[in-house]
Amino acid sequence: MKKEKKINLPLKNYSKDEIKILICYIFYKINKPLKKDFIIFILQYNDVSNYFQISDIFSELIKSQCIVEYISLDNSKNKNEKFILTQVGGEIAKHLNGSLPITLKESIMRSISKHVSTFQNEKISKAEIKKNSSGYDVKCCIFEENFNIMELCMYAPDLSKAIKIKNTFYEKMHEIYKNLIDQTS
Repeated sequence: MKKEKKINLPLKNYSKDEIKILICYIFYKINKPLKKDFIIFILQYNDVSNYFQISDIFSELIKSQCIVEYISLDNSKNKNEKFILTQVGGEIAKHLNGSLPITLKESIMRSISKHVSTFQNEKISKAEIKKNSSGYDVKCCIFEENFNIMELCMYAPDLSKAIKIKNTFYEKMHEIYKNLIDQTS
């Protein structure tokens, strides 16, 4: 099977309002609690905007009560920091999604389908980015129940590379672990 190569194109010129509508549209179509990191990854993957702008827009959607933090049935906050669409956000998605290009919406939904397994892997793995004095440390772990079976820390000179390491780890963690075991056996 031939591996798809992502070509980095310049960011498209979407307005903040279009990105807000798009985020609401994603929540509306998926109709499940989603992590902020997942939304950011999907929008970056599709060259919609950069990490910082998407994070700011996500925060604005929270402040305007379009999305809210998901609370589990036992009334405790979910450790995974997932969010859900409110009625206000749903109305935005229903009534304004027609202003978004169809090709963009289709591309986003294809990307979600393609990358959803990456984020399902977060149930058995964890990758954290921490700032250090000269860049970022990316700590990657694979675990079963409460036991770490692999822990790896990598350096990244800037945040975009740290995010790329984190996302690559989630995408290829099984392959990374298998290769490591094969090399040490």
